[in-house]
Amino acid sequence: MSRSDEAILSILAITKQRQERLVALLRDDKARPSDTEGLRSSIREGYEQVMLHCPETAVLHDVDHQLWKTCFYGPVEHYRSLMRRSAKVVQRYNDEREGEGRSARKASAVAARKELKATQIEFKTCIAEASTFYQGLIRRLESAHGKAMIAALSGTSSIDAGSDEAVQSLRSRLVTVSRCWTFLGDLARYKELHSDMGSKDWSTARAFYEKAVTALPSSCGNPHNQLAVTATYQDSEVVALYHYARALSGMTHQPFSPVRVAAKLTLRIVPVFFRST
Repeated sequence: MSRSDEAILSILAITKQRQERLVALLRDDKARPSDTEGLRSSIREGYEQVMLHCPETAVLHDVDHQLWKTCFYGPVEHYRSLMRRSAKVVQRYNDEREGEGRSARKASAVAARKELKATQIEFKTCIAEASTFYQGLIRRLESAHGKAMIAALSGTSSIDAGSDEAVQSLRSRLVTVSRCWTFLGDLARYKELHSDMGSKDWSTARAFYEKAVTALPSSCGNPHNQLAVTATYQDSEVVALYHYARALSGMTHQPFSPVRVAAKLTLRIVPVFFRST
């Protein structure tokens, strides 16, 4: 094992310890993402070093998912949960008829509206920062891994060209890039789900998921599943079924298992769709 490999494994071990410490801190329900930003930042930096300098180790240890879950998905879900809770209080108050009980709950509804507005601002900031990070990470991955990466992403060369070691290294890098595009799609989807616009636009999320598929067509179960999810938002059951089928198809080396349940549900919807047309 070279010194550089030892250094990367050391960084990985230290980062995992920091991740465990963060998980322990977050068991406190009162902790907000802002309270642990310093620890999250060090985890981001550690995992990014592993992805940039040793892609095979990154894939082996599922580094991209650990980074996403700990530093981005966790805070996003925290804010989404707070928004749902506050919105429920406000909606319950709005639905009540005039009366003694309603006036007594006015103060809690006002507080919930204030909390909802503050949380929405934090949520949007979180989404923007996460999106900026992943767009920058993709650029750094492409820059660090040179012309072979660019050629594979553009389709001008095969990822199977070269020695076995080179092929495995390039495939690992493309796995990471594909997953990063998927995370960007998720962030765009969450942003749109909680936007104030009456008409939703899923084109940005779809574009990111499609980039994830393009980066590694032979192993794209998850992005196809997410494309199916966005299709269901638009009542496009046939499109959803297509993407669920692609996610389950033999083209994917590691199909995204939860889509099996979703595909069954979609199969129930499609006959209804055709009867209504």
